[in-house]
Amino acid sequence: MDTQFRSRWSWLILLLLLGGTGGVLPASASEEGPPQAAGQAAALEEAKRLHAETATLYEAGQYAAALPVAQQVLALVEQALGPAHPDVADSLKTLARLYQDQGQYAQAEPLYRRALAIQEQALGPSHPDVARSLNNLALLDLYQGQYAQVEPLLQRARTIQEQVLEH
Repeated sequence: MDTQFRSRWSWLILLLLLGGTGGVLPASASEEGPPQAAGQAAALEEAKRLHAETATLYEAGQYAAALPVAQQVLALVEQALGPAHPDVADSLKTLARLYQDQGQYAQAEPLYRRALAIQEQALGPSHPDVARSLNNLALLDLYQGQYAQVEPLLQRARTIQEQVLEH
């Protein structure tokens, strides 16, 4: 199981369980808040539950069964947080990984690219998550035999990682 797959969601789950916002939920997203905030919290709670189901199916090697569940997670997170939120990028990467692990590279690539674009916009072009997304794309290109595209992606990822280590 991909550590990145678990770690990004684990903090979201923890925040939901502890009732904290940490920038994931607006301060008004409590049970006493407006119906829209309660709906957002409910959508994120359902996404959390479905994500756990996706992880269980993934660990069991049941990628095809995990796909529709991961698609539901993506839809719920997009609905609750908007299409440009970093958690949407994480959901996109999870879905892309499921396609990739089934050899469905054409379905995986646009998801990885969209995730990268969201992360670059939301987190900045030198964030470690951007480097991981670049690595994901490089690996996908490697699997597809698109060797000329692999090196520039890995070089950019390495540059980001070196910058992070310097600070």
